[in-house]
Amino acid sequence: SEYSGVRPDIMVIAKGLANGFPLSGIVSRKELMDMQKPGSMGGTYAGNAIACAAAVACTKVMRDENVLENVNARSAELFEGLNALRANSKIAPYILDVRGQGLMVGVEFASPTNASWDASVQSSAPKGMASRVASKV
Repeated sequence: SEYSGVRPDIMVIAKGLANGFPLSGIVSRKELMDMQKPGSMGGTYAGNAIACAAAVACTKVMRDENVLENVNARSAELFEGLNALRANSKIAPYILDVRGQGLMVGVEFASPTNASWDASVQSSAPKGMASRVASKV
């Protein structure tokens, strides 16, 4: 919601909240949450002490180590470098688009064979770098 400028009624959060431990949460305005009967929002993993402790530790690390500021700085560097490649006349024909947010970045490559999937695109990723060929929807 920070990037899109909308204020959601309800937001569901999970995944990195507890660094892999099974934990999720629901965030909403008080007047909406007050409509729930006490005890109606529970489950098998609700309130697991270890998962909750992991979430507290993750939150502390995010704040203490300025993780979001670092992501913003690295993101700016990454987009600057990728856009510099797009500006290079020898490389530009092969990069159709660079898009994303933070460090979640997509680079749309032109296929040398004009196929929807090209082995040369997937195999060109540097070793140790996560890459995935995805279709544009």
